[in-house]
Amino acid sequence: MKEEVSPEVLTLVQSAAMNESKPDQALELDTFGLTDVGKKRPRNEDQFLVATLQRAMAVSQTSLPTPQDRITVLGQADATLLMVADGMGGTQGGDVASTIAVQTIAGYMCNVTPFKRRRPQGTMTGLSDGLREALAEGEASIQDEASVQALSMGTTMTIAYVLWPRMYVAHVGDSRCYLLRSDSLEQVTTDHTVAQRLAEQGVEVGDASEMHHVLWNALGGEKKHESEVCRIDLVGGDRVMLCTDGLTKHVPNAQIAKVLREGSTAEQCCRVLVDLALRGGGSDNVTVVVARVPGQAPDRSPQSVPRDGLFRKKS
Repeated sequence: MKEEVSPEVLTLVQSAAMNESKPDQALELDTFGLTDVGKKRPRNEDQFLVATLQRAMAVSQTSLPTPQDRITVLGQADATLLMVADGMGGTQGGDVASTIAVQTIAGYMCNVTPFKRRRPQGTMTGLSDGLREALAEGEASIQDEASVQALSMGTTMTIAYVLWPRMYVAHVGDSRCYLLRSDSLEQVTTDHTVAQRLAEQGVEVGDASEMHHVLWNALGGEKKHESEVCRIDLVGGDRVMLCTDGLTKHVPNAQIAKVLREGSTAEQCCRVLVDLALRGGGSDNVTVVVARVPGQAPDRSPQSVPRDGLFRKKS
């Protein structure tokens, strides 16, 4: 007599099977990004990027039959790169800073950072350091441009680098990375604001305080940034969201979780969230990037999300 398997057990088995897939076997994520200037700002100082990294081979000559003199052979997609940056509105070159940071870091990740794990169950050696170096390159490029233009420039930067089943998150500033697993929403990053620092020291800061919008850590500032890097093991059904504070000023976490949980596509999630921010006032530029992992997640609380210890290291 066959025993009936409960849906809960089946979900756990399916999720485990996804996590035990070969590390060099790419998992296709549903990704999308969207930005809007908002209702109050004269220009959009936010930038985002959604990219797939894969190997490529350009063939200049061959005896093989081909209709083209030059062909490009693409390998499978190996990694996913997500970024959001929020140029500091109090500086003259906020939009320039966010643009330079995204362009520089994307180039560094493509040309320098490895995107294929060679050992089946190993971690990517040096990838955390590579992300810190990418942030440092972004800051150096901003400072070079600031020197040329004689302007003050700065930006936040939040990066999610997915090499299935690992996700590496690198962060500076108060843009955020969230992880939704089942019904639990966790803020992966820490806000690098004066208000958050005071709260960590036990000092009460009111919700209306301007200290929530004052950064102590950013790329391109007078002081060297401090990079925050962590690693999380993803499972089937996870939802990852990167956003600027133009979203979180107007949309509470409970509403964000509802949209990420109920949205049928990453694009739908982004469009609904941006619309909610605009309806809530649209006081700032708003940018949202969402990645959806296929499958269903086991029932886990945010505290049980597998993650490496959080590093904070001056670059």
